[in-house]
Amino acid sequence: MTAKPKRRWYQFSLGMLLSLLTAACLVMWWDPLRLVPPAPVPIKTVPLGTTARVDVIELNDQFDALQRRNFQQVIFWSRYPDGQLHIRQWTLVGDSRTTNFQLDRSGRSQCACSWTSDGIAYRVEAPTFGESKSADDPELLDRQALPKPDRQSLWK
Repeated sequence: MTAKPKRRWYQFSLGMLLSLLTAACLVMWWDPLRLVPPAPVPIKTVPLGTTARVDVIELNDQFDALQRRNFQQVIFWSRYPDGQLHIRQWTLVGDSRTTNFQLDRSGRSQCACSWTSDGIAYRVEAPTFGESKSADDPELLDRQALPKPDRQSLWK
């Protein structure tokens, strides 16, 4: 009677190998650890009332020298052809002209911000969300790199 040789740790059956390859492909496709950064969103100006798309939606808390919050704003960033993120638009949270403000970041690969201002509904979507606290206004700092007239607006 011949003894069956022991299977070593590196010897897999064909079924086990196919199962491992399938699991690896699913993990890479689903990307639960966000290993692959999202592709840049094309910079487009859309008509009023339609959904605009940007690369990053950021909720920024602006503080003064005594660490008191001056205001809270939502900033919409896009990756320009120079490879840098630049601000395209911003809006104040709690502004008297803004109603129905909603910031939804519950989606796995999408966050959205919507509000109504002066009777016009606005909605912006992005694959990435960020929060920041700062003493300097990011919008004013970004004007040094890309002046306001050179920015491409979100809506026509």
